[in-house]
Amino acid sequence: MAQVFTGARFFDDATHYANGPSLEQVLLQNTDLRGGTPISDVHLAVADPGDATQRHVICYSGPGQPIPHEASPARAFAKLFSGLSFGDTSPPKPAESALEQRIRSTLFELDRSALRELQTHLGTDERERLDVHLDALEELERRARTAGAPSTTPAVGCERVSTGGITQNDRDADNVTKWGEVQVDLLVNAFLCDRTRVGDLAFGSSGSQHGGLLGLVAGEANSWHELAHLSQNDTTRKSEVTLGGDTVSAAAAYGAFDRFWASRIAYLAKRLRAIPEGDGTMLDNTLVVWGRELGTTSHSMQPWPVVLIGGARGALRTGRFLDVNKEPSAKLMVSILQAMGMTSTTSIGNVDPDSGPLTQLA
Repeated sequence: MAQVFTGARFFDDATHYANGPSLEQVLLQNTDLRGGTPISDVHLAVADPGDATQRHVICYSGPGQPIPHEASPARAFAKLFSGLSFGDTSPPKPAESALEQRIRSTLFELDRSALRELQTHLGTDERERLDVHLDALEELERRARTAGAPSTTPAVGCERVSTGGITQNDRDADNVTKWGEVQVDLLVNAFLCDRTRVGDLAFGSSGSQHGGLLGLVAGEANSWHELAHLSQNDTTRKSEVTLGGDTVSAAAAYGAFDRFWASRIAYLAKRLRAIPEGDGTMLDNTLVVWGRELGTTSHSMQPWPVVLIGGARGALRTGRFLDVNKEPSAKLMVSILQAMGMTSTTSIGNVDPDSGPLTQLA
């Protein structure tokens, strides 16, 4: 997991974090990709709590420095669009005194603290409903905190994204679908509003369970993680599971999950393609790198399936399937760095030093 987008070995055996920065951080540190945007990069998660342990992180700012994901759309919105008015022309409220600010802040903290304590005594459904309430409380606090503060008028087409009605349930397909769409909408809107030009969007984590998602029930595999291993290791394709009420092969069930996750990536690509930019679309000027830490033989990265979407301003020739015969993954990342302006770069990380680019991709 640590190596996927860093090309680096472990920082240490205690954390299993990467021993170097990830692809997008290398670009931010060595090119003008950020431009004048107020936020350097955004990291969002779907169907995952977004914590900073090694199984949930794919981006690193440096050796042993993980960048956690934000799983809450409400909190992501607050971080990305703080200060934008979105057409709100109501007069600002009088500024609070320092004492009033401290009292309000303390009340919010007391409310959140009590609710967090209550969470430990609730069942799954009640806890998910409470999560929605906590997100709403975060949004209310953000609005209270910025009330009366000067706002900035957003760019044309930059719109407020609704973040309500989503729980942390990673086993309900409708909820995961909506969760994914809202996080994508936030990411695309952040690009459109020029708040940032770099984003990381994670679906699940290494070892994700998602028990019951898509109607996967107990049997030889009752979670996505178990199904993945069962499918990849079953060379005879005879293992069967129950998915959506039907008995299907593990391989077929695995394919159904792949299509489900792929549809979320397709939604991102379609959103980018719908935005005119220059002589083409935002997708033409963007590179989406879709990969995962599970290859076709357990957690080995050999072979490692990766999909590149978007034109990257014409730097890469698309519309192809390439079998690169188990070339080091560092070569792919070096090619991406070169395509994004770091033309003299020959290496990333320390697993395959000076690997050079993936010549088939150029």
